[in-house]
Amino acid sequence: AVLVYNLERMKLIIRTFLYSALALRSAVLVVGSLSYSSVSNAFLLILAISLLYFFLKPIISIVSLPTKGSVFFLISFLSTAIVFYALKSTIPEIDFVPATLRSLNIFGYVLPSKELDAFWSMVFSALVTSTVYLFLESLCCKK
Repeated sequence: AVLVYNLERMKLIIRTFLYSALALRSAVLVVGSLSYSSVSNAFLLILAISLLYFFLKPIISIVSLPTKGSVFFLISFLSTAIVFYALKSTIPEIDFVPATLRSLNIFGYVLPSKELDAFWSMVFSALVTSTVYLFLESLCCKK
């Protein structure tokens, strides 16, 4: 029974790390504002986001806040933005640079391209990261 529990815990850790890496990569592809100088800095960024998402639901459930729905999405987005800001402040090689969001065509309605400064680039990167991570997590089978 202990071996099965440890195996499930290890799968959860690996899944969280993999989903965090995919979410950060998608944020880089969509917004294009995250810059880091080496692979070790990218690993630190992935590790920090993985730890955030690994411990976010248990901490939120202890405080009796919802762990599903739009309130949880808002909490996840804000905590991701805070982690990005903390990493940007403590590790000088991780930075968010000004970027341009490309125009988007949704069912014939065109959203124009938008110039973002470094702060808004960080905010949109946090939005994309938390959205992709929560989407990937929602695809997992639940017990």
